[in-house]
Amino acid sequence: MRRVRFKLAALIFATLLTLTAPALAYVPTMRDTGMPEPMVEYELTALPEGEGEFTLLEEAGDLKVYYRDDRDLFAVVDSRNGYTWKSGLDVPFNQVIDRAVNYADTPEEKLAAAIPKEEN
Repeated sequence: MRRVRFKLAALIFATLLTLTAPALAYVPTMRDTGMPEPMVEYELTALPEGEGEFTLLEEAGDLKVYYRDDRDLFAVVDSRNGYTWKSGLDVPFNQVIDRAVNYADTPEEKLAAAIPKEEN
């Protein structure tokens, strides 16, 4: 009789443990139906040539290859349709933003230079 009780208690304990253990912690999966992350909006700009901007490296047929030294960025422009490929994000580095904010003379200049880093 004692063995039967022990086996029955062990069976009940094992059943309760297996039923409650998954409910103790939430594990996110690919089947979650939460809202997606907000989309990043990126404003396309022209590729002006000059100091601190894009410099034309090569032109071959309908393609032009540009390079921007201050951001280590390559850009290829298709002159037929104006489509641009870039090797990275065309946003200032954090040090450039910090320097512009720290050395700005007026509050308006600080506000103009303080691009939120989270948006980049």
